[in-house]
Amino acid sequence: MLPLGFGGGSPLGRLLAIGAHSDDLEIGCGGTVLALTRANPGLAVHWVVLAAHGEPRRESDTPEEHLARVLGRLDVDRRATRRLVDLFVRAEFSPHVVDAAMKDEAIDALVRVRDELRDSAGLAEPAEVPA
Repeated sequence: MLPLGFGGGSPLGRLLAIGAHSDDLEIGCGGTVLALTRANPGLAVHWVVLAAHGEPRRESDTPEEHLARVLGRLDVDRRATRRLVDLFVRAEFSPHVVDAAMKDEAIDALVRVRDELRDSAGLAEPAEVPA
C-alpha cells in the first residue's frame, strides 16, 4: 500500500468527503477515510451526500452526471455548482494531486452554494465554526 499524506508533516484536523449519491463515499473512499482517521487521532470527518430525495440516480448516470443534475436543480449560481462538478471530476478521475488551491476553490464554491441556499430559505447565519 502506498503511504498516504498531505505534506507539511502536520496532522490532518478536518476532512470533508462529498459524494453524488449514498454509496459513492463508502465504495470510493471508505478505506482511505479509515486510514486517515487511524493516522490522525481526533480527525473530524464531515460526510456529505448530495443526492436529494426525488432525484434518483439513473442507471446510465456517471457519478458526475448525477451530481451535475442534483446541483443543477438548486436555485443557486450555476457557475458555483458547475465548478463543484468540475472539481469532483478532477479529484476523482485525474492523476493530478489535489492541491491547496483546488481545495480552496471547492470550499469557496461550497460556501457560495450554502449561502445562496440559506438566503433563499430565510435562514440565519450559524455560529462560526472553529478551524
